[in-house]
Amino acid sequence: MKIKKFTAKNYKEALELIKKELGDDAVILSSEERKGMPSYVEITAAIDYNNEFIKKDNSQTLSATSTSPKSGNISDSHLAFLYRKNKEIHQRADELKPAYNIRKRFTEQINISDTQEKEDASFDKPLKKDLLNHLRSCSIKEEYALNLCNKANSLDDIIYLVKQQLMIKDSTKTNKVIMLIGPTGVGKTTTLAKLAAKALKEGKKVGIINLDSYRIGACEQIRIYARIMGIPLYIASNQDAIKEGISRFLRNRDIIFIDTMGKNPKDEEYNKFLANICLSNTNIELHLLISANSDSEFMQDTYGFYKKLPISYIAFTKIDEAVRYGSLYNLLMIYRKPVAYLTCGQKVPDDIEFPSLENFSQLIVSKGLKAHAE
Repeated sequence: MKIKKFTAKNYKEALELIKKELGDDAVILSSEERKGMPSYVEITAAIDYNNEFIKKDNSQTLSATSTSPKSGNISDSHLAFLYRKNKEIHQRADELKPAYNIRKRFTEQINISDTQEKEDASFDKPLKKDLLNHLRSCSIKEEYALNLCNKANSLDDIIYLVKQQLMIKDSTKTNKVIMLIGPTGVGKTTTLAKLAAKALKEGKKVGIINLDSYRIGACEQIRIYARIMGIPLYIASNQDAIKEGISRFLRNRDIIFIDTMGKNPKDEEYNKFLANICLSNTNIELHLLISANSDSEFMQDTYGFYKKLPISYIAFTKIDEAVRYGSLYNLLMIYRKPVAYLTCGQKVPDDIEFPSLENFSQLIVSKGLKAHAE
């Protein structure tokens, strides 16, 4: 077996290099896009020369009991055969097979070129090109866009596929204690007020605990909301105070909302503090708030800083400020968390939505939707 790493400007150029050097039966083991100036892609591929010899020599055949793969047919059994030869590849089999399958399907129809026009020639039908361009305009990652287009023949098909891949929070299942976390300025306090107002409308008794004594004026903001809505407010400055506040409210409140500090998510000590709170009360439902007007890289970095916490749901704020919504899809495809709600303005309690899968999927691909339909 020969294993080699290839680098190129883009995936299609790399695949052409692999095909030229290793042939059509080469197996893609891993692929990664490297950021930089300029950016490039890195693909690791392999070819089993023993298998190539069997294919070329018509005088040799495989016995019925052979464990080697049949020549010229890269199948799951072939992959298993290769994985047994390399321990590291075997351990990553589940991760690598989808990447291989996606690349393999497109290798046969890709016409390599540095120009965007020939890059799009991987789809021989104008409709496929239109769908791919549309998903790109929505900021959906190239890999996900190609996968969707490969399975779809219309925009309705795309929406259906997206709907099958995403998850929405079941509104009938809510813990008594909900804590909102997220970076500075994401809108935690305003969102908490919206959630508290909704709970009041549903006839629930609400309590609020505030941890945000770090930011100037933060306590006053939540205090005003609590006073207007007639909700008791408990200010906590440490973990023991939080326990006391939760214990006190659980006696006579149906639901408790915890507002947290707007601090840099890179602050490891603060994240440990949040983790200890969750460990002290395993019934806490943790909502990570992320601004929808951020790009994919920022969203992924933000989630990465909080991923050690037991995150229950993701909520997207500032939907009204976002131009494209593909970044939301990219993040959810990576971390596979349900969406709790969307916020779309500063008005309390109005500017919050609890979308259905259908509506959320339509939002993901809504960039240029009218023009495309025409």
